[in-house]
Amino acid sequence: MKKTIIALLALAGVAAADTYELDMKDVTFGSADTLTKSNEAMNWADGAVYETWYMEFKLSDVTATEYKATITAGPGGSNSSGLSVSAKAGSITLGTGSSNVISSAGSLTFTTTDTLTFAYYDGTAYLGNMTTKKYISASTDLPSTTTMTSGTSRAWANGNPTGTTQIGATSIASLDNLDIPAGYTLDMGTLMTTGVAQSVPEPTTATLSLLALAGLAARRRRK
Repeated sequence: MKKTIIALLALAGVAAADTYELDMKDVTFGSADTLTKSNEAMNWADGAVYETWYMEFKLSDVTATEYKATITAGPGGSNSSGLSVSAKAGSITLGTGSSNVISSAGSLTFTTTDTLTFAYYDGTAYLGNMTTKKYISASTDLPSTTTMTSGTSRAWANGNPTGTTQIGATSIASLDNLDIPAGYTLDMGTLMTTGVAQSVPEPTTATLSLLALAGLAARRRRK
């Protein structure tokens, strides 16, 4: 039986597919590397539209007492309704536009030294904290605008006085054209908490594989 367990563990390891090198591009806010006041369009080198995407960023000097948008997939303006992250002192969550939050997603705690992650992939929005290794997600109550568009999607350094919320160095990568094999999916939990993009068997495929292996182990044990 011990040999069978070892074989199962080995097969489980083989089941994981490739690890992907994401092409992270630095984001500028207008022409600046950080955002300290007001709001600016976000730009990145290829000037592309990303249907699915992954971002890393930091927030500093967060003193707001209510949730306000910091980064949004939609165009600018106070009436923006795109997918966003919304922060206040020590707490951040998924949102819609400049002030609404997706309450069903919950929230994460963070400090100004933590690296935060924000992504949209396969119909689900994600927000993570690489420092605390935690993440949240939402697949319902999402806005119609979820794409990130260079030169159109915007970020806010919220309110007055200047510096209520400042956005530090930010980077983005497209997830649109990853060569993921049939029957596999991107492991978003690992990506959001470590920055490593890798594919794993889809839940149904993985379950069937493990059931088959368990059945094989049981047959061998009976013999």
